[in-house]
Amino acid sequence: MTDPVRSALPDDVSERVDDFESVALLGAVLVVALVVRLRALTAESLWMDEVYSITYATERSTLAILTELPLEDPHPPLYYLLLRGWTAVFGASKVATRSLSVVFGVAAVGLLFALGRRLYDRETATIGAAMLALSGMHLYFSQDTRMYSLYTALAVASLYWYVRLVFDGDRSRRTVAGYVAATVLLGYTHVFGLFLVLAQNCYLVVHALRSERSRATELLRDWVGLQAVTALLLGPFLAVLGMRLLGYPPFDSASPTWIPVPEPGLLVDTVARYFEYGWLWDSWAIGFIVASLALAGWALFSDADPEHSPTGRLDRLLPSRRATFLLVVLVVPVVVPFVVSLTVEPIYRAKYTAAASIGLFLLVARGIAELRWTQIGAGRFAVAGLLLLAMAGSVVVLQGSPQNPQWEGAVEGVERHGEDPHIVVVGGEVPGRFYPTVHVAGGESTTAVRASEADTVGEVVAERRARGDQVWLLVSEWRTNRSQRRAISEQLDSRDFWYDGQLEYFAVWTFRIGNVTEDGSNAENRRPTAVGRADGSLRGG
Repeated sequence: MTDPVRSALPDDVSERVDDFESVALLGAVLVVALVVRLRALTAESLWMDEVYSITYATERSTLAILTELPLEDPHPPLYYLLLRGWTAVFGASKVATRSLSVVFGVAAVGLLFALGRRLYDRETATIGAAMLALSGMHLYFSQDTRMYSLYTALAVASLYWYVRLVFDGDRSRRTVAGYVAATVLLGYTHVFGLFLVLAQNCYLVVHALRSERSRATELLRDWVGLQAVTALLLGPFLAVLGMRLLGYPPFDSASPTWIPVPEPGLLVDTVARYFEYGWLWDSWAIGFIVASLALAGWALFSDADPEHSPTGRLDRLLPSRRATFLLVVLVVPVVVPFVVSLTVEPIYRAKYTAAASIGLFLLVARGIAELRWTQIGAGRFAVAGLLLLAMAGSVVVLQGSPQNPQWEGAVEGVERHGEDPHIVVVGGEVPGRFYPTVHVAGGESTTAVRASEADTVGEVVAERRARGDQVWLLVSEWRTNRSQRRAISEQLDSRDFWYDGQLEYFAVWTFRIGNVTEDGSNAENRRPTAVGRADGSLRGG
């Protein structure tokens, strides 16, 4: 429905009002995005991957990051280079390193607003950007010293320039350069960015088939050249990726060993994680899935192309071109790596598919905007409000519950209750300097033991006790299995050690090691059991 007041204004004045309102809405969404990302920024403990990022960014030279890191890490080097420059200016504290992710996370929200408005209108753009601002997954990424918020921002940027190229027919140098730059940087940030490029190519074929032959031929010719330039600039990364896929030295396999073969239920879990991240699977997650699928389905059914009337068979079979594009962006980066994981090697993790959430959020936003043409049109604002309110509620729950193992809290607890303690930490299969405990407490106060070497814990503890140290044992709940934990208990028991004190922290078993008394009164060997959140108190053995 046309606003009678707006229609009475001159065109230039009306455009200025629209621009002012858009800026105001975007500003409000960006403020919300910034506030929720700064809130509880340091509440979560550093975890192993964050320590890995900080260590490489601060200890490796720029040349080493470019030449050595790609041979050791499956992720491309761009984020580490940016983090290196950032830490050189702002330091390597937890606040400083996570702030870089905050910047990228807020930028992604602004870019999604621009993408939504380019595709549709201000209302769709505002709802989509607000969903990204309150997304549990993307909020977590924005408070994590890893590359995923940068990955998301560059994915949105690549899609924005893609829309200008394909939908608007803009072949200007600025647009071409913008697309190539965003897409190349995306490829150098995360390997799953290539699946988004695959989605772009898949949709382009569909778009060409729905276009006139002359326009389709011109579009395909220009696109092939553009992709050739992009592939050429990504050449070094693609060469390393090819070596990894083929298992050439120094690579033994194509996929990291920590990724399991996915189960079908993980697809449903992926959609839920776009809304609420972490360990919060509950009725809210089911509600988000149902609501998002219903609203996205409505967008696919009701959205129409403003400049094209259905003519060919594909136009009659498929949704509007814009809705089809968003559907391809949602499906391809999820389904293709999932199928690869089932048939070739496991590569699928829900967070790797973050770029697909862009398609889902804009489809849901468009579904809400399309309610204006129904009998409940006046209620579309209520629908948007309820959805965003539910997402805001999940943010509160997310930030009020630990998501990372509480390594920092465990170290603080040990230092508070111990007397010049020495920490033996077990978990993970990486060098000890990447262990959060070693990073926080320092190498002189800790000894790191890999989970696969758990049967050596008794020897390590005995050596430290022989030096007169008070020994504390920290065991990762997530990175050790039952047999490894049993081996630890058997090793301690065989040397007459027992757990004479325990602190409770999320996903970190924390025990003080003592000797069995001569009369055997404290000889019971307490094995590690699941523990809850930290309460700061020491339990006696």
